[in-house]
Amino acid sequence: MVLVLAIVIVLSLGILVVIKSTGNLTNVKIKNLQELKAQYLAEAGMTHANWRCNTNPAGCVTETISVASPNDVSIVVTPTPTAMDPKASKIVVSVNYPDL
Repeated sequence: MVLVLAIVIVLSLGILVVIKSTGNLTNVKIKNLQELKAQYLAEAGMTHANWRCNTNPAGCVTETISVASPNDVSIVVTPTPTAMDPKASKIVVSVNYPDL
């Protein structure tokens, strides 16, 4: 009787460990997916900023791009003139991704 009870306890603990580790791996995967989405949006914002600087006669301008999504993501593009060449701009892109 005691042996059966010990085996049931050990099996129950093993099942709980497997369930817990599966839940932790799922959280890691979800977090990684959100980070990949934010990185993709930052790259898209940089591409948009490069396009805007090349096509806008006034040059680079600061702008906020809102992405239509359930997360209300916004991308802020901020050009800054460089000290070496006033015609050149350093572009800073920041992504407001609320899920991170």
